[in-house]
Amino acid sequence: MELEQAGRYDEAIPLARRALDLREKALGPEHPGVAINLNSLAGLLQTKGDYAAAEPLYRRALAIQEKALGLEHPDVAQSLNDLAELLWAKGDYAAAEPLFRRALAIREKALRPDHLDVATSLNNLAGLLWIKGDYAAAEPLFRRALVIFERTLGPQHTHVAINLSNLASLLQAKGDYAAAEPLYRRALAIFERTLGPDHPDVAGSLNGLASLLEAKGDYAAAELLYRRALAIVEKAFGREHPDVAATLNNLAESLRARGEYAAAEPLLRRALAIREKRLGLEHPYVAFSLNSLAVLLGERGDYTAAEPLFRRALAIREKRLGPEHPDVANSLSNLAMLHRTKGDYTAAEPLFRRALAICEKWFGPEHPDVATILNNLAELLRARGDDAAAEPLFRRALAIREKRLGLEHPHVAISLNNLAALLYSKSDYTTAEALYRRALAISEKLLGPEHSNVAIALNNLAVVLGTKGDYTAAEPLFGRALAILEKALGPEHLNVATGLTNLAGWHWATAVPARSLPLVQRAAEIHERVLAAVLATSNERQKHASARRVQYETDMAVSLHVRVLRDRADAARLALAVLLQRKGRVLDAMTDMLAQLRARGREDDQAQLAQLARLRGELATRTLRGPAPGEAVSHHSDALAKLRAEAEALEQDLAARYKALAAERRAVTLEAVQATLGPGAALVEIALFQPFDPRAKPGHWYGNPHYVAYVLHRSGDPSWVELGPAAPIDALVAAARTALSAADPGYAEAARALDEKVMRPVRQLLGEAREVYLSPDGALNLVPFAALVDERGQFLLARYRFTYLTSGRDLLRLEVTQTESPRSSPLVLGNPAYDDEGGSAPAGATSGRRSDAMSAIHFGPLRWTEPEARAVKELLPDARLLLERNATEAAVKALA
Repeated sequence: MELEQAGRYDEAIPLARRALDLREKALGPEHPGVAINLNSLAGLLQTKGDYAAAEPLYRRALAIQEKALGLEHPDVAQSLNDLAELLWAKGDYAAAEPLFRRALAIREKALRPDHLDVATSLNNLAGLLWIKGDYAAAEPLFRRALVIFERTLGPQHTHVAINLSNLASLLQAKGDYAAAEPLYRRALAIFERTLGPDHPDVAGSLNGLASLLEAKGDYAAAELLYRRALAIVEKAFGREHPDVAATLNNLAESLRARGEYAAAEPLLRRALAIREKRLGLEHPYVAFSLNSLAVLLGERGDYTAAEPLFRRALAIREKRLGPEHPDVANSLSNLAMLHRTKGDYTAAEPLFRRALAICEKWFGPEHPDVATILNNLAELLRARGDDAAAEPLFRRALAIREKRLGLEHPHVAISLNNLAALLYSKSDYTTAEALYRRALAISEKLLGPEHSNVAIALNNLAVVLGTKGDYTAAEPLFGRALAILEKALGPEHLNVATGLTNLAGWHWATAVPARSLPLVQRAAEIHERVLAAVLATSNERQKHASARRVQYETDMAVSLHVRVLRDRADAARLALAVLLQRKGRVLDAMTDMLAQLRARGREDDQAQLAQLARLRGELATRTLRGPAPGEAVSHHSDALAKLRAEAEALEQDLAARYKALAAERRAVTLEAVQATLGPGAALVEIALFQPFDPRAKPGHWYGNPHYVAYVLHRSGDPSWVELGPAAPIDALVAAARTALSAADPGYAEAARALDEKVMRPVRQLLGEAREVYLSPDGALNLVPFAALVDERGQFLLARYRFTYLTSGRDLLRLEVTQTESPRSSPLVLGNPAYDDEGGSAPAGATSGRRSDAMSAIHFGPLRWTEPEARAVKELLPDARLLLERNATEAAVKALA
């Protein structure tokens, strides 16, 4: 017993086996005393997670007692109860429930309806029904057990406290926090008064109350209780007991929820180490710890480290619990969520569907966990554009939650919002409005009027009202939503940027566009900070997704200037600044400069470079996430400021040795770009944008692509000209390229037509500039501008010297050359596969509409360059040779 209490199961089990052997030899294999030893050994094996070895021992003990004592003896009820608890742990709820019911029936008949053992059976059966999601059936059983314990043992007994805790947990699961909290507190008071403040059962009660406070968002209070519980179990059992690991895990989960990853991770790793040492590498509790650690790593954006932990947890659960256990469904869902976050929808969907099948089998089709998986699967289908398949899943999840959790549960509000968003996209504004209003009412009632979820509901409702043309009703909702978001999440959160652009759109739609400009500018500043953090650390898919998310704002900023505030210099400066910051940004980020420095940099800098990568990753995660529930905005802002300061100090130190890092740190502003231009130079920034009109019909806010050109000189405000719709210009590009590649005598005419449409309007803005830094966009990326023909019949080469850029932002990088870097080997490229899907620009490097414009144009292969490249390679043995789909712009940038 002492070894078991100390968690020293590997030492206790051989002693239990020896005691069983002695008892069998002394009394015979079918004596009731042998059954006692069988149950003891089975209990130890169960605690170790060896369910396969424990089950036959429990069954043998039950058979001995049934034969020796009869089918309705109280000891038989105890064996039934023990076996049922094992089956429960295995997830075999269907087999466990009849055993619990039979044990209850025996005790009620043999002992009387208000006996303590009857209360124990009621408690156990209620717990199983709760796990199955049948809250309505579980609650009266818990309450009946509580009455028995109180009447028989008095209101201050520890059994009463245990039952109070169980009932409180059920009420918490139902979302009835107000009813649950006094029960938790009463249970804790009983344990403290009866057992003393340092008893392990007090620690268990503290854990329960802390979980409730955590669910309510009071993370600071929860943390204090978790830390007190940890101190108790460490003092009672030592630092390496499994109960210590459980409390460490709880504390770490609370810290993770607050975004305190640096504090949470070592606790999770310590809990994992304890469980692996004390319970074995394949215990289900080890899988639980692996899962918790993987969730933290995933939230930090370290998907490479998270995935193998999720997979190991899944493998343990499948092996120890069987392929259809509910814990297996949990692992499948977690792994699916990781794939979904990474954008790998193909890998995620079958995992979600398998998890759903398992939960439906074990819990039935109306369990809250089933609703959660339905919701996650529906969101995945929406992300893939399959709204038709998503809608019935959203509706089913909502129905389950309403039935099982009640009409005003927080999860019901989530389902209402999700379904409303889908219906809005289908133009069913009336139904969407009703659902949003109901979600708003639930959120305000349960979370308070200033919670960020309330702001999201207000914003969604305002969008619907604005879409319906009810601007008067929409304005105060937009304003209130923005105020809540700034207070709840801080002034630099992405949701604040969304609130700003929505309010800007409202001002624009109500004919006061001048009020939109400062809102769009502030939103752009927020997005720039977030984009910089994300692009510095995320994977390729996330970089493209982040760029797509801000494209609407880029179009909005350009449209606000070009279509509305045409005479406002500040509007022109904002539009060009946004283009300079974002155009071609993903391709730049694809080179992953920091990873290159770590691979090629000096050995004594590796620790600093690794630390910088970690700081950037945590900064990106915290920036995107915003304040954790219950975290003060000031605490979140201070944490971001601290991370930025640490990262900037490291960057400044490293920049002295790595000029590429110094260039990356430079802020992209009009003033900085202008400072790079000489007296006779100008930047021409051509952009492809979709004109935005907030007064258009829903789904038609963004028009067909247009080109606009901005010209920036060494001083002064930018000048600009709208070149017109993209389609006819792209047709002129195709004609000129066809004529050029065929050496057609009609090329001059085609080049003149393209120049008339594009460069003649631009020339009027160039003035005396002859050094032209040209940043084209869309199909114009494929035009040799020097070979265009002006109105005098001359090639532009005669008048201008062109330097081609991805963006005017490149001028900042051209000033900087990396020093103290290892000597690079020569690079030889040949036969580039221009139109191959794996070609020079990665999919999504520009917006989808720009990819469409480019896809209409075809570059033939340059096959004759391959033997030339190979010949050069023979002359330069140290050279690196890149051919066909490997000869890409990204590859060249990566080696630059």
